[in-house]
Amino acid sequence: MKRFCAHLFQLVLYTCLPVVAFLQPASPLSLQNISSFNLDNGLRVVVLENHTQAQVAFHLWVDVPMHTEKHLAGLAVLAGDMLSCGTQALQQGELMAVVDSLALKLQSDPYGIMMSGSSRHREPMMSLLAELTRNASFPDSAWAKVQNTYLKRLSDELGDPREIGEAVARVVTFGPSHPYGERPEPPNVKRIRAEDARAYHAQYFQPAQAYLVMAGDITDTEARRLAELYWASWKKFDAFKEFFPKPEAPLGLELGLVSMSQVDSACFELAYPLRLRPGTMDEVRALALSHIFSRRLAKAWPKSNTSANWVADNHVGYFHMSGCSPVAQIDSLIAYSYAELLKLRSETVTEAELTEAKLALSTYFAARSNQVDAWAEMALQTVRYRLPVDFYPTYADKIAQISSADMLDIAQTFVMPERAHLIVTGPSTLTDTLRHFSTEKKVKHYDVYGNELQMVGSLLPEALSADDIILNYINAIGGIEKLEAVKDISQLMFTTVQGLEMEMSLIKRSPSMLAITVNAGDLIINETRFDGQNASVVAMGENQPVNAQGLVDLRDQAYIFPETKYASLGYTASLVASDVINNTQVYVVDVTGPEGISKTEYYDASTWLKVRTVVTRGDITAVNDYADYREVDGILFPFTFISSGLTPQALRFEIEQIEINKQLDDQLFRIQE
Repeated sequence: MKRFCAHLFQLVLYTCLPVVAFLQPASPLSLQNISSFNLDNGLRVVVLENHTQAQVAFHLWVDVPMHTEKHLAGLAVLAGDMLSCGTQALQQGELMAVVDSLALKLQSDPYGIMMSGSSRHREPMMSLLAELTRNASFPDSAWAKVQNTYLKRLSDELGDPREIGEAVARVVTFGPSHPYGERPEPPNVKRIRAEDARAYHAQYFQPAQAYLVMAGDITDTEARRLAELYWASWKKFDAFKEFFPKPEAPLGLELGLVSMSQVDSACFELAYPLRLRPGTMDEVRALALSHIFSRRLAKAWPKSNTSANWVADNHVGYFHMSGCSPVAQIDSLIAYSYAELLKLRSETVTEAELTEAKLALSTYFAARSNQVDAWAEMALQTVRYRLPVDFYPTYADKIAQISSADMLDIAQTFVMPERAHLIVTGPSTLTDTLRHFSTEKKVKHYDVYGNELQMVGSLLPEALSADDIILNYINAIGGIEKLEAVKDISQLMFTTVQGLEMEMSLIKRSPSMLAITVNAGDLIINETRFDGQNASVVAMGENQPVNAQGLVDLRDQAYIFPETKYASLGYTASLVASDVINNTQVYVVDVTGPEGISKTEYYDASTWLKVRTVVTRGDITAVNDYADYREVDGILFPFTFISSGLTPQALRFEIEQIEINKQLDDQLFRIQE
C-alpha cells in the first residue's frame, strides 16, 4: 500500500512562470460551510455547501489501515482499479452507459471512489456511488485487462532508470517490511486473482473507517437524507489495524547502485524520511521551498529534469531529489545538487525566487478552487486533519505571508542531505563515482525491486574465472556430451515490425554451415547462406557484398554451440565485471578469437544461462537478449530473443519450433550465384 502524495497540495508546479506583480490574495472561498456528522454505523459524513456552481462532488474515501501486502504487493492498486468495473446489478458496459448518460467524472483508487457532475443528478449519482462501493463485484471478465494494464505500467517503470531509482530509494528508506517500502514485482502481480481483490475490499471497506464527502450545490438537509437512505444499512465490523514504527533517517549518507547496462543516461535519487504533517504552515512553506529549489536546479541543469520535493504525510513525510544526465556527467550533477541543497540552510532565498514561488502556488490554488472535486478534497482534509474551518478559505493569504526568513527556517529544519540515501541507476562502473561522495560508506548494490545484492570486493568472486562461467553455462543447458551430439539444428521464429508479421528460419549444421531466411508472407526480405568457406547475402532481391570480417562473423554465428569449441578454435575469454540486467546479476565475459572475433557475453550469476551477447563493428553495436529457456531433447534453448541496434526499433523474436538432428539437405547451404 502506497499513500505518498495523498494531500491535495503536494503537487508543486515546476513550469517557468513569468515574474510579474504578485497575485493578490483571492477573496475568501465559499468553503466555510463545512459540517459533519456520524451515522450509527460509524460512517463520517462531511458536507460542504457551495452554490456558486450547479455542480456536486461525492467522494467515498476509506482510511485504509496501514498494512503490508507482502507477496500480494500491488493488490490495493488492482482492487482500486477494479472498483469501477461493475457491480452485482450493473455489468461494466451498463455502468459506463449510466456514467455517460449522466456526464459524470468517475475515478477510483485503493481508498474509494470520487464522482462529480451536475447537481440535478444528485440522486442517481449517490445511488451509483453506493452501488459501486457496497456491491462491487470485481468481475473476472474485467480482471485480465486491468491486471495487464497494471503490469504494462510496471514494465515501463522497470525500463526507466529514473523510475527505478525513485522506487528503490523508497524501499531502502522505509524498508520492505513497511507499507511505504513495498515494491510490486511483476511475477507476483501476475499471480494475484480477482478473488484477492474481493477479499481486500471485504476486509478494509467498512463504514467505521470511511468518510462520505458531499460538496457543492447541495444543502445540509439533502445531504443528511441521502446519507441515511443509501448508507445507513452499511454493516459495521471491526477492521484489524497494524502499527508500524516511523522510519528514521540514516546517521550518515548511505550509497546504493542499481546497475543497468546499455543506458545512455544515469539517474540519481536522494531521499530520507521527515516529520512533516499535512495541513500545517510548515507544509505550505515546504511547497514554496520545493518550487524555489527545483527551479534553481532546472536553470543550472536544464536537460537533467532535476527536481526536489518535501512531501507531507499523515504518517511519515518524505524528501526526495532526483535528476538524470549522461553517464559521464552524473557525478557533477549529484555534486552540484547536493551542494545547492546545503546552501539552503545558510543562505536566504532571493525575493525574486520567493515571488515566483508564491505566484506558482497561488495560481495553482486558484485554479483548483474553481473545481468541485477540489472542494470535496478540501472538505475531507479539513475534517480528517481537524484543521481550522478557514484553513483553505485563507490559503492564498498564507502563501502571501511566506517570507525569506520562513524559507531559511524551514530549510534548517527539513534539509539534511548528509543523512540520506543516495541511489544511482546506471552502469556498474559508477561504483567508483559513488565512493567520491562518502569514503566511509561502502556502496550497496540493489536490484530493481530494492533487494540488496550480495556483491563483494570488485563485484567478482576471487576464485571465479571466465572458463568456469562458460563451463557452468555448458553444464546448465545440457552438458558437453549432449551438446556435441547435436549435428544440425533448425529454428523457426516470428516477429512483428510495425504491424507486419515476419518469419525467420535459422538453420545450422556442424561444423560451421548456416542458412537464414527472413520473409513476410510471400516476400523474401533476406537470404543468407554460409557453407563454411564462402557466403552469399541477398536482401530484398539485391546481392550484398560480404567482406573478410563478415565471413569471420558468419563462421562464428554458424557454430551450433560455439562455447564448446572456444578452447580448440583459439578463442580466449576473460571475466571483466559483474553487472545487473533486467533485475538479474550477471557476469560479463569478453570473448576474443582468431581473425578479429570480438564480443561480450553476459551470464546469469545464479542459473549460469546466457542472457545477452553484444557485438560492436565500427559504429554499430548489435545486442541480443535471451530469455524463456525451455528444454528440447534434454537441452535448454532460449525461446525468446530481442535484437536491438541493427534496426531503429528492437525486434522481439518468439521461437515456435526447434528441431535437432534432422539430417539436413546440402542444398539448404548452397551459395547463390
